[in-house]
Amino acid sequence: MAVARINAQLASLDWKQVLETPRGHAVYVCDAFETDWNAFVEREDQKLKSTHMEWIDGKIYIVELPSPEHEHYIGAFHEVILLSNPVVHTYLTFHGQMCVSTRRGYLPDESVGPSGQVLGVTLPHGLHRLRDWHTLKLEVGFSRRWGHSDGQLDWKADVWTRFPGVRYVLCVAVEDELVSASYKLHRVEHEARRLPHQDPVPIVAPQTVVTFDSRLLLGLQAGDALSGGFPDPLAVDLYAVLEMAPWKAGASLTDGGLRSVVSLKRVAISQGLTHWTSALGGTEHATTKLGARFHLRKLFLRQLDFSLDELDFIVTYLTNETTLAEQSWWRAFLETASQMKLHHLGHDEEQVLWLTAMETRRAYILLYGNAQAKPIDSTAAPVLSFAEGSVVGNLGLPSRVLTQEDAFSHSTGVSASTAAVASDLGSGDGVTDTMWRRVKRENALRNAIHLYNKVVVYGPADYLVLTETCLKSSDCLERNNWAKLFGLERFAGYFRQAVFEPGAVIAREGQQLGTLYFIIQGECRASVARDDGASSDTKAESGDASSKKKKPPVTTAESVLRHTHKFRWADDSQLAVASLGPKSATGDISLVLGLPEPTTVQAVTTVRTISLSQEDFVRESGDRRDPAVVACIESTSIVAVAGGQDLHVRLSRGLPLLCL
Repeated sequence: MAVARINAQLASLDWKQVLETPRGHAVYVCDAFETDWNAFVEREDQKLKSTHMEWIDGKIYIVELPSPEHEHYIGAFHEVILLSNPVVHTYLTFHGQMCVSTRRGYLPDESVGPSGQVLGVTLPHGLHRLRDWHTLKLEVGFSRRWGHSDGQLDWKADVWTRFPGVRYVLCVAVEDELVSASYKLHRVEHEARRLPHQDPVPIVAPQTVVTFDSRLLLGLQAGDALSGGFPDPLAVDLYAVLEMAPWKAGASLTDGGLRSVVSLKRVAISQGLTHWTSALGGTEHATTKLGARFHLRKLFLRQLDFSLDELDFIVTYLTNETTLAEQSWWRAFLETASQMKLHHLGHDEEQVLWLTAMETRRAYILLYGNAQAKPIDSTAAPVLSFAEGSVVGNLGLPSRVLTQEDAFSHSTGVSASTAAVASDLGSGDGVTDTMWRRVKRENALRNAIHLYNKVVVYGPADYLVLTETCLKSSDCLERNNWAKLFGLERFAGYFRQAVFEPGAVIAREGQQLGTLYFIIQGECRASVARDDGASSDTKAESGDASSKKKKPPVTTAESVLRHTHKFRWADDSQLAVASLGPKSATGDISLVLGLPEPTTVQAVTTVRTISLSQEDFVRESGDRRDPAVVACIESTSIVAVAGGQDLHVRLSRGLPLLCL
């Protein structure tokens, strides 16, 4: 009951006003007994994570609003310590935002303590489990500032002195977009005694190093031997943490070492490299990648309707920073962008997307954070890792994917190719995840989706969710718009979406199609069979090895067309006559006139179409039984047969007969 009451109080807050609260000021939520607060901390269904709040003298306050500055710095701190020495993770355990079992009401941003591998340690008085022994507490403040006011950083540092076994308290205050920060490192000499006053120390280039007595961190006594080559003292460069925080954790951390990450931004500036955000104007959003990310997040956190300019910025950001534009359904996203909600995961939190048939199909657009696709059988498929900028999930191609029996195919085995991709790209950790790597890894999951049962997103993370329900409503709107464009509103209810993979043959010369296709995205090649006038029978009679059929000459126009449009599935027996793009049609000759198709139409890229079957066309076209209409069609057929070449020209231009 108390938990529901706290959640109700959180929901009733004016969040627009809460988000505008000046830094250094706590937001009152409600009164509560300590037992009620402890029960709330234990629950998963929190309206706002308890790590952002404090219970102070019978009242609950929001002291740290969710922000990327806060989450990024915590994650980067974790990475820097682990990278400082390969044995650190063996003897130190990172407990994250875990409370102590004897004092559940207080949560840190990060806590570190000795692991079970450390020999000769004795638990401090008042602790009964090793996992409750946290020798280092980290507090990162973005909303919180320096000071002893309730909920602020110095106040929280004094709170930790009352916990048994705490040896160090490190507090860091970060500024907007992580452009600067300052810190205080307290060594706890006496339990439950107020810490001596310190002035904040700026974190500056090229290094700001803090050192920890390794024996104190590991829970050892002075003079005890350190095991396994553990460094003494343990040094951490807080400037390296500050530099790493805006970048995704794990980027270039293996080959170049930590210093390569720290110098990435400086190298880019020295070489004069620019980013797409440099074209953005005004001061509303900074003209940097990080500034654009913060601006995007603020737009979603406002929980207000987007203006047209804001929607344009959101779409521009996602098409530049994610693989959204590579998805078959990405145009449908344009219709639903205004309905998107930003989801956030805190440190050590997870979100699972089940890939079962019973679940609604959906896709996660990772703005920040990492995810992994878990196989059903680890021996049949590898774990696939996805970094920020990826789009993961089982929201696949619309309706159906058509690959006719003569379509080009260059895949061997699904699981084998997926494993090859995972091997080629690595696990996603320790590599610079460029756009092509993301797309290739996403395609590996898409091609072997039946081998995977879930996708797990790991916090800290920000992501958008797009469901199949959103797409269906958007697809319907898109079909209606295309039907209106072609002047075929009466058939809008019969149109279906169809997708052709590269190399698939949509129409074959001399054969009749039973479906009309309108191209709405992608590119096709229209071609006709070559007729060089050579008699294959004469050549066969010669019996000479040199009498084999020679490769027909390539015309100048065809060579230009092939070079310009990169026809990867060029057939020497076919003469390319045109490139068909959006608003082009094929199958109208068969559908309306009942004649064979004059050209072969083959997909060059992935092609999205809306299709109309002959049965639906006949069912809806009741006026075809009108004598005047029949006479018109018959006269058109006569002209078509007499001037067959004109039909070739008409189709090559992608002009539908239905619009005559």
